Amino acid sequence: MSEDKKENKPGEKQRTFQRFLMLFSHIVTISHVVHATSYVIATVMLGISIYSGISVYTSLISKNIDELAGKTLILQYGIIVTAFAVVFGLVLVLRYQSLYARERSSSGQIVTMNSALSFRINQYSENNEDFLLIAYHNADCDKKLFDVFMNQIVSQQGIPPEAITRALAIIEANLDMILDHTKTIFGRTTGHKCAICIKIIDYDSEHIEIPRDLRIRTLNRDSYSRNSSRIQHDHRYYSVRSNTADRHIFTSVDGHYPNDIYADDDLIKARKEGRYENERSDWDEDYTATLVCGIRNLRVGEKIPWIGEICIDNKGGGLNNEVARHNIIEVAYRLSVMLYRQSLLEEMQSVRRSS
Repeated sequence: MSEDKKENKPGEKQRTFQRFLMLFSHIVTISHVVHATSYVIATVMLGISIYSGISVYTSLISKNIDELAGKTLILQYGIIVTAFAVVFGLVLVLRYQSLYARERSSSGQIVTMNSALSFRINQYSENNEDFLLIAYHNADCDKKLFDVFMNQIVSQQGIPPEAITRALAIIEANLDMILDHTKTIFGRTTGHKCAICIKIIDYDSEHIEIPRDLRIRTLNRDSYSRNSSRIQHDHRYYSVRSNTADRHIFTSVDGHYPNDIYADDDLIKARKEGRYENERSDWDEDYTATLVCGIRNLRVGEKIPWIGEICIDNKGGGLNNEVARHNIIEVAYRLSVMLYRQSLLEEMQSVRRSS
């Protein structure tokens, strides 16, 4: 990711949403008080109207019409007030019922939002556990690598080929672990079975104009995908021109590489609209949504900032969003360290074989 772009942490949005829920709860409480007061006023006005009506009716029965002749104006006024009280009381009652129904609906929405928030918090908690496991295994891998080489240096025997082979095996195991945990993380957050792979560029083609002839190949997959038909495409390099996601990541603009992520939840639609290309004719049998992130090249002075990519795809989507982008960047940074060490060891191995 470019330095001037900062991803918002999921926790900040959680806190903002919780503050919104608290404010909304206060508003609902105030509305309860207003509704209860309106109901009391409506009840009192109805009581007054009923009492006034009974009084007028009693006066009409017990008094002579002649005696009431001088009080006609007072009677008319009383009837008007009574009618107004009845109408006002009914309006208040109906208004209260309407507001109460809306409040009940809002309460239901709050319960739903709280459930969704709790679900998200649980996801973040579980994902954090996987990220911590990745960090632990990375540290453990560092210790094992250190032990391999320090034992040789202390004994002043140099670094024999078998030590390099052993170190590469340690890194391979670490990469397998990272991919499997990544599969778990994205399966949990998207709700769909995901396939994970690492692609690396062909170093011999780095000097060639980008992206015209830059080549890339699949280095590793998660343990489930390694046992699928996907692996038939893993043993060859292919041009980044042949895949829209690869071309997006590896295309430079004025010597810079501004695109670190490509994401699309509906590649079928993108293909119909001419926005997605893939040299594989049967790619849609394996996936219809994808998320690709460049893996930083830690070598100093390299022309291309990416050593490769991490690719995540599935058939259900849920990959083109802020949470997915945040998670894949976290994984890509961890992979960059291991791929850097792996490339150095492979160079040492190659030098020893040629000497």
